[in-house]
Amino acid sequence: MLRRMLNSSELDVDLVEIGTARELIQLPLAEYNCILLDHRLPDSDGIDALVHVCQERQYPPCPVVVMSNHGDEYTAARAFKAGANDYLIKDTLTPSRLSGTISNAIDKWYSEKALRSDWELQKDALRVAERANLAKTQFIANLSHRLRVPLTAILGFSQLIHDAELGDDKLAWEKYKIYASDINQSAQHVFDLMTGFIRLAQLESGVATISYTTFDPRKTLMETVAQFQKQVESA
Repeated sequence: MLRRMLNSSELDVDLVEIGTARELIQLPLAEYNCILLDHRLPDSDGIDALVHVCQERQYPPCPVVVMSNHGDEYTAARAFKAGANDYLIKDTLTPSRLSGTISNAIDKWYSEKALRSDWELQKDALRVAERANLAKTQFIANLSHRLRVPLTAILGFSQLIHDAELGDDKLAWEKYKIYASDINQSAQHVFDLMTGFIRLAQLESGVATISYTTFDPRKTLMETVAQFQKQVESA
């Protein structure tokens, strides 16, 4: 009956027939344009078979139209909940209604697929944004710590010199010179940090470009070790 109706409709159909739920489950459904699934199958309930097909992905791999002799709302609700795109009552079938339902089911499935893809993209974008936000927070926390250490030295030594806590003799001023040198190094460290931070912001905004230069990796390594020495010792 279905073959006759489809042949007399406007659809160009190549119909493949199967008779059991087991065959349905084993079928490569993604290769088909639409499945016309009978509610009653010899070896199982057709809607239960659809649930089995969708259990891992929560939606069918191709459009599905469930057909039934019963027009009750319970069966229709089960079909839609299982992932069917439409529901047909056999007694009311006509060639135009059958072809229209198949076309609508296919359109609906592809629309829902596009929505799912869009939602997955949005979730991926949200995860990327969350990771970026966490990285930004960690970066700011690390930068704050890196600034706090030399600034503490600058404030402490400059206050000590300002108050002349070591006295005003020659020996005291020799020590003040050493502290002044420490202040200069700490200030240079802060300056370098802020310069790097500004250059990073310029690179991200596209204002600056990367230039290549030679450097001494041993010096860079020793500077890095020195910057983290206190953290290492405290840990």
